[in-house]
Amino acid sequence: MGLLTGGRVFFQGHFRELDVVWDNQGVIQELAPHGLYTPSADEEHYDARGREIIPGLVDAQVAFHEPAGR
Repeated sequence: MGLLTGGRVFFQGHFRELDVVWDNQGVIQELAPHGLYTPSADEEHYDARGREIIPGLVDAQVAFHEPAGR
């Protein structure tokens, strides 16, 4: 399990102050109010204060520097 805390998550068309909880496969399980979960020593924890999180967004620009058709 993992926890991303302190960020602003884009959810239902707006940025909201939420924490993100995900399972061992990296699938988001819950969006929770800040501070609802406390990370344990054996789980991943990332501090996202001052950042905006957009679940599902992929930086596609990195993958398209190769010429097409090769």
